[in-house]
Amino acid sequence: MISGNLLVIGAGQLGNELMRLSWSADINIADQDAVLTIIEHHKPFLVINAAAYTAVDKAESDPQTAFAVNKDGPAHLARACAKFGSALVHVSTDYVFDGN
Repeated sequence: MISGNLLVIGAGQLGNELMRLSWSADINIADQDAVLTIIEHHKPFLVINAAAYTAVDKAESDPQTAFAVNKDGPAHLARACAKFGSALVHVSTDYVFDGN
């Protein structure tokens, strides 16, 4: 049994299902200050990151947003969780780009 708070980030398909089990936070994970604020405020035992930029076709034409959400956001969450002693589970996708 897990004691303490559970924080679910993201309101997509997976996030909505996880919200049935716990509570969620709808924040912009690309905003480092927002991430630090919510983790510091709730001090969750466990954070599940189900947030992602999932518009695959648009990711190629808007790589800045895709990287902000899918690269920088999880990094912000990892740093905030480490700072406040929360465990982090990051859920990824099966969509992979070859780098070209």
